[in-house]
Amino acid sequence: MRDFLRLGGRLIDTAIVYGNQRQISEVLHEAEFELLRREELFITSKIPSMDFGEKETKAAMSRILKELHTEYVDLVLLHAPGERSQNIAAWLVLERELADGRAKAIGVSNFEVSHLEQLIEDGAKVLPMNNQISVHPGNPQLDTLRYCKEHGISITAYNSIKGRGSAIGGEATLKAIAAAHNRTEAQVLLRWGVEHGISVIPGCTSREHIEEALDVMRFGPLTAAELAALGRTVVMHPGQDDEKHEL
Repeated sequence: MRDFLRLGGRLIDTAIVYGNQRQISEVLHEAEFELLRREELFITSKIPSMDFGEKETKAAMSRILKELHTEYVDLVLLHAPGERSQNIAAWLVLERELADGRAKAIGVSNFEVSHLEQLIEDGAKVLPMNNQISVHPGNPQLDTLRYCKEHGISITAYNSIKGRGSAIGGEATLKAIAAAHNRTEAQVLLRWGVEHGISVIPGCTSREHIEEALDVMRFGPLTAAELAALGRTVVMHPGQDDEKHEL
């Protein structure tokens, strides 16, 4: 966390089940970072399905804010779908949290098209603003990405680096693309997501990995041929009226 903040990182992705929200808060309140304004950060947290329900979700949200020692989170997600009745019960609580300002945005994680459709059918008044899912060249999730694009739901990808061995052109092609841009294979895989309008959140276990991740916007763009050699996905650039197509 300290290296991430020192290097300019500002998006912090956490969850109740990660068990690290208190530690994150402790770092953010250290003297070194006392001049870092809250509005400079984007903090995401997630509520597990075991806490779905009107009282349970409300309590979970209060726990998140208490452990992070903040008055609001920038984005709160339902961590994974549970039973249908529990999903909508938890979602309606998040809608109230949004209205009350304790969450600046609300969304879901690991939801497929059927789960998103059920929320709408069951009375959701606010569409999820974000869906955090596993996306990489070997797992493009075309149906989910297409649905989210059509409904204005942004995508956040985890597991981006798992695409290393699943590029259409094979690992040799991935290495060649990385060499052409003078970057690492991991950076190319992160850039693959960025090129498609997807927010990428790699887990970093060293300062070197953090530096690589934060450098992903300083090269590229990847060519159409390079993107095609890596894998197919739905173009997700927000605000464009381009016709839906796959690469």
